[in-house]
Amino acid sequence: MIKSLPKKLFIGFLTFISIFTYSNAQDNPLAPAQESKPFYLGPIFGYNRVTHNTNKPSIPLALDDVPCPNFENGAANGFFAGISFEYILGEAANSKQSIITRLMYSTMPSYFEQQGDDLPTTVGIVNADGSVTPTEAITSINYLNDITYNTIAFDILYKFNVVNAGKVGIGLVAGPTFDYAIQATEVNRLKLVSPDNAALIRNEEAAAQRGWIYPEDDPQSLIFNDGDILNTNALRVGLKVGAQMEISFPKYVIVPNIMYNLGITELTPDFDWRVSVLQIGVDVRFAIK
Repeated sequence: MIKSLPKKLFIGFLTFISIFTYSNAQDNPLAPAQESKPFYLGPIFGYNRVTHNTNKPSIPLALDDVPCPNFENGAANGFFAGISFEYILGEAANSKQSIITRLMYSTMPSYFEQQGDDLPTTVGIVNADGSVTPTEAITSINYLNDITYNTIAFDILYKFNVVNAGKVGIGLVAGPTFDYAIQATEVNRLKLVSPDNAALIRNEEAAAQRGWIYPEDDPQSLIFNDGDILNTNALRVGLKVGAQMEISFPKYVIVPNIMYNLGITELTPDFDWRVSVLQIGVDVRFAIK
């Protein structure tokens, strides 16, 4: 079902365009000589500046005697790419309004980092000869989480041009966006920062009981989860608002745009986790009659 849904969305998008294309191509029976109204279709691409807001504990299933901070605000860079379709409302020559739909692949990653308190901890001090001596030391630990969140997104936007100056127009856009998650994973871990010559004392049995992992190539790290984010919602609903500039050429339009994509639904209800995105991109729309 998950693998087949993006294909179904793409087919549905093309069907939607085909219906408009056929309808738009028919002559008005009251004016048979009337020229058909163009619509616009073309590629889109751009940059995502992603923010994740949550209150997720930095240690899953944390022990009562292990204080740990919550992850709260994370950010990272992503991108989007896809296709757009624009249908003009009213007479094409004088219209200031249109409906724009966009189907795209969108990456919305994040990176969380929280510093723990400096606490006395038993660690392994690495000696000059390579041997390890268990020692109690004041340690500094960072809690980290790398998030991968990729979706197939579908926008339905209403556009109103506030400026029509010859071949240049400036418009405002707003409408809902629907994202279907095709990947929502994390690498949640702690990292021993200091002392520099220290390593974690490994308790392989306790780690195995909780599904935690000690990386073989990093004696200062402990991974809590390297896989799916638990209990995620497959569907994300957001609200987009923004502005765009239309630069018109005889057969196509170049449309630089900036939009804020506010997350309405939660990535997971467990931690009040929402994803919002500042999106800067360019649409290239070709006129089709």
